Amino acid sequence: MEQPDSGIVKGDRKVIRAWSMYDWANSAYSLTITSAVFPMFYVAVTADFGEARFLDQYGVPSASLYSYALSAGFLLVALIVPLLSGIADHRGNKLSYLKFFCYLGAASCAGLFFFSVEHIWLSMACIVLACAGFSGSLVFYDAYLPEIAERKDHDRISARVIPWATSAA
Repeated sequence: MEQPDSGIVKGDRKVIRAWSMYDWANSAYSLTITSAVFPMFYVAVTADFGEARFLDQYGVPSASLYSYALSAGFLLVALIVPLLSGIADHRGNKLSYLKFFCYLGAASCAGLFFFSVEHIWLSMACIVLACAGFSGSLVFYDAYLPEIAERKDHDRISARVIPWATSAA
């Protein structure tokens, strides 16, 4: 089946700049939530928490719970995105899936404002969904590179560091 025309012109500098800006902007999640800021906050808040009980049978040390939540988010994406990307390719609606995962990640990160050990499982759900939103959006974001640039330009465009500093695409 032929895919609908996306209306994107390969090599359009504005489109390439927008694609690069999305990459630049989503790096804030990687820095603040998965690597530098939130993990330190998590350790400080849960230091005296001990174990989180799951189904009143299984105890999970609070120090490990954050890693398990991130892993669950990645596993969720690994399980559902192959199916969703096939549907998106067939229907030609990658942008809808990109938006869904982006908004899911953003809303879940906003939910982390209310992080508390009193509601640890709700807080962990926000971490799982934030991770899934971020990772899922990257799948559909990456799928746009062949549509916005010629094959010979893929490496150069995907390696752009500061998108607004160069005038050439």
